[in-house]
Amino acid sequence: MSPFRILLSAITSTLIVTSCASQPEPPVTPPDFFHTNISVEGAKRFSFSIAVMAGNKGKDSRVKLNGGPMPKMGKTPPDGKGPHTDPTSKLYEHLEAKLSETGYCREGYTEIDTYQTEGRLNLIGECNETATEQDRVFFVNRYGY
Repeated sequence: MSPFRILLSAITSTLIVTSCASQPEPPVTPPDFFHTNISVEGAKRFSFSIAVMAGNKGKDSRVKLNGGPMPKMGKTPPDGKGPHTDPTSKLYEHLEAKLSETGYCREGYTEIDTYQTEGRLNLIGECNETATEQDRVFFVNRYGY
């Protein structure tokens, strides 16, 4: 085998390996957080948060969301059709799915606070019903508060 073929083969192999290795990893969406707390009196409170896109990087500040204009994410498609991607709507959609999945607030909830921190939208709420004994067994307070 000629030295030219060996060199060509080495260069080709190097290019193939480096091109495969340089493919970006697909973005990983952090999970939603759902924390429950049942008080001694039976009040059922919860904290729920979802990750938001990286466009909100920077300082870690609490931005109150209720009572002001809602932040918008994404853009309207070029044809002008389709919904805006509103992170607050996504928060409520994910929360409704979680409450339905777990059965935590069977009679609805009252929103106590909604705010944004770096990279997450957060909602604190209280269920409209008091806890049953089954709730106390199933939703054990794991965080000491």
